[in-house]
Amino acid sequence: MAYNSNKGNQHTGDIQFEGDPNDTQIDFENDSIKLKTGTGAVTRLEVNNNHVSASGNVSGSAFYSANTVMNEVHVSSSLNISGSDFYASGVKLEPTPLTSYTNATAEGSPRLVTSTNSSTINGQANLTFDGSNLKLNGSGHITGSLELTGSGQSLLTLHTRDEDSLKEIAFLKDGNPAAAIQINSAEHLFIENENTKDIILRTNNQNALRIIGSQRRVIVGNVSRTAANAQLDVEGSAIVSGSLTATTTVAVGGNHLDGVLNISGSTAETLISAKSDTAQNAFTLKGNGDVSISGSLTVTGSLRAKQLHITTHKWAPGSGGRVYLRFNVTGSDGAAGDDNKMIAPYNGKLIKVMVRGTAAGGSTDVALHTAPSETQNVGTIEEAITRNMAGANVSYTFTFTSAASYTAGEIVGLSVVPSDDPGSVVATAIWEFDENSAG
Repeated sequence: MAYNSNKGNQHTGDIQFEGDPNDTQIDFENDSIKLKTGTGAVTRLEVNNNHVSASGNVSGSAFYSANTVMNEVHVSSSLNISGSDFYASGVKLEPTPLTSYTNATAEGSPRLVTSTNSSTINGQANLTFDGSNLKLNGSGHITGSLELTGSGQSLLTLHTRDEDSLKEIAFLKDGNPAAAIQINSAEHLFIENENTKDIILRTNNQNALRIIGSQRRVIVGNVSRTAANAQLDVEGSAIVSGSLTATTTVAVGGNHLDGVLNISGSTAETLISAKSDTAQNAFTLKGNGDVSISGSLTVTGSLRAKQLHITTHKWAPGSGGRVYLRFNVTGSDGAAGDDNKMIAPYNGKLIKVMVRGTAAGGSTDVALHTAPSETQNVGTIEEAITRNMAGANVSYTFTFTSAASYTAGEIVGLSVVPSDDPGSVVATAIWEFDENSAG
């Protein structure tokens, strides 16, 4: 409320509010005016020759001095601002001692500055930064990791020189050379090892290629071994889409090196299989030695193998009982003689005999007879096979085993023992001769 000089008791000097004279006052003193409120008349605002002070909060839209402005937006001053603590976004700012440098050498733009000692800084001519490019002319040492991030075509570029002794990237182990990557003056790229350790390339965290340093050999494929069996050792399957030329030997399946092309495997495996557009498995070679050719075989030289020989015999015994079949002439004999034998030119065996009569011969035996040198006629029975020839004009096969064998130079013969008269009979015998045996 406004002060009313016409109401109540008047005082010269201090001013008191008549409704609350002890608590609300304006106190005039030498060079000082105090505004007091509250119990005991507490000084709330004091103005003197030196300053204006308040015991409570002071509010206003802005505060000004000759060099300082403080409002709701900011505090600005051309003078020093001091305080016991300063905060930024709620975080207390700690004071950091500053080093005072008094000397600066080799100044220049855009050189980076380094500290030479406690009072001197130096602009480095070999270390510059223009705001985009950081350049170092000399050696750089990084302890820790280095990460490069960018979107350009190259993240790391090395400018090489035409010096074969220059190794662009060198690897040290305990301070000693261990490996290097370099380009020579002919621009060939070298990945080298300084000792007999291996060089390994990995894909999917698995070894795919291993260069054996102690052997100077290469293993490719599903690499699990640490030694190679040849200059190029494929561990697993290999496919050659073009031509394959070998100046020495080629080994497939194992270290079997008896020829130029060497293939090894198990007895049950197919070691070689060849096909064409029209012939599936045109040629196969199995581990047991069997060879299969789906087309014709042309041999310009000699062909020696286990080959089959066929003899034909015709006779009419007229009754049951054993008869000996003649070779190269029709008929049979009741006892072995000169017409009932053949000389075996090679080792071999009787495979089978097929017999067909115009009448049912009943239970019938077919036997192989042999005789050694200095014996005129066949005698020893090597094996006899029995079958029931129950029908007329029906072919019956008598299959022999390996017991029906003979050696080169022996004489061989056949005998037939029907239980009944078979009528007119024809027989075809299949013989096997091993032409690779002595003979």
